Amino acid sequence: AAALLDRTGAEGAPRIGLLNNEGNVWHRKGDNEKALALYQEVVSRREQAGEAESPSTAVERINLGNAQVALGQFDEALVSYRDAEASLRRTLGEGHPQIATAVASIGHVYSASGRYTEALVQFRKALPDFEAWLGPEHLFVATTLMNIGNAERELGNLDEAEAVLRRAQGIYEKKLGPDHPQVAACLSNLAEVRIEQKRFDEAERLFQRALDLRMHRLGEDHEAVVESRLSLASLDRRLGHPERAVGAIESLAAKAEKDKLDEVLRGAIHFELAQARWDAGQAAERARARSGSPHA
Repeated sequence: AAALLDRTGAEGAPRIGLLNNEGNVWHRKGDNEKALALYQEVVSRREQAGEAESPSTAVERINLGNAQVALGQFDEALVSYRDAEASLRRTLGEGHPQIATAVASIGHVYSASGRYTEALVQFRKALPDFEAWLGPEHLFVATTLMNIGNAERELGNLDEAEAVLRRAQGIYEKKLGPDHPQVAACLSNLAEVRIEQKRFDEAERLFQRALDLRMHRLGEDHEAVVESRLSLASLDRRLGHPERAVGAIESLAAKAEKDKLDEVLRGAIHFELAQARWDAGQAAERARARSGSPHA
């Protein structure tokens, strides 16, 4: 397509559309530096063409924000999302689902920055617009509910978190089937609620069920499967088995490096490995103290 445009000299909307689609491809592949450069060019060309207020430009600003978030550029992403939201309100009017998408995206930035109270405000602002335009059982509604649930959990509102996560789980099961990976994601989030409630046996069962679903649908090598295994190993450490957790997490760390898994996931694995090694060392110190031998 690019070669054809070059030969014909076509510019304007076809060229911009091609650049945006190319950015989407790189974003899905995880190369967000390339995606970012393309999205920036898209927005710049739109502005030069006098289309800064177009709804299409606003959507492309959301794409730009998504790449910025993936690269940890949270302040820049907030600017992109807020510009998109303001433009969409001016061009589409209040309540449109595209506005809700921009609002929810702002919530994602706040959540990624640990600003959970502000994130919750954004997610709860987006939810009724998604429900009104798309219906109460749309997948966008389920995703927003899951985001609300996670923010509520981080804020210690565990009953509220469980309620919205259960509703999200019900929507995913109805729309996608009971063994879909999104159901597994809900189960993992519910397990985190159980951990906060000190209900560790239930948390372990939920994590294991999530792992089984992901293994069945995604295969052993998928990053979501690695995440589930990490969650189980981390719980094992917290339940007083750090030595066993070290072995499991070391295997995950080796796999993550070998397969070049997502950088954030690799960081989480190494953090948990450090925690497990520390706990194992502390346990060994306590065992030596009990035995009275410095080498026990």
